[in-house]
Amino acid sequence: MNSILEQAYRQTDYRIPELGITLRVDEPAPILERWLHSEGWFSWAFISAANPQSEPTDDDTNRRQHRRLQQSVDTLGLPHYEAIGEGRDGRWPPERSLFIPGLTREQASQLCQQYQQNAILYGEAGSAPRLLWCRNP
Repeated sequence: MNSILEQAYRQTDYRIPELGITLRVDEPAPILERWLHSEGWFSWAFISAANPQSEPTDDDTNRRQHRRLQQSVDTLGLPHYEAIGEGRDGRWPPERSLFIPGLTREQASQLCQQYQQNAILYGEAGSAPRLLWCRNP
């Protein structure tokens, strides 16, 4: 695994504005835990379709990919919330993303691969958010 790439993921804030939640890799998220419990969800994923393989891509392409990701999640019949991944060092532009409650680890991995991401943020009730690697960077 590329340690620079992993460090970039770990130095990112994963924000879900509608829920007022910010997630970080391997940090407990008690507000999210309470929300999951209240809504009856046991797993979730935070996924972006932008910048496949961590290669900068133009805004129009990223917008199209985001719409495709929304359609993929709609097909699964799961809710999704607009989200944004934003590096704390400001060196990478914020990435439009989706927070998807109810997504299984297998489904999350499939979407990660389908949208050519290196990794996504994934979690299950009772555990801290963690990186789910989908490619070997």
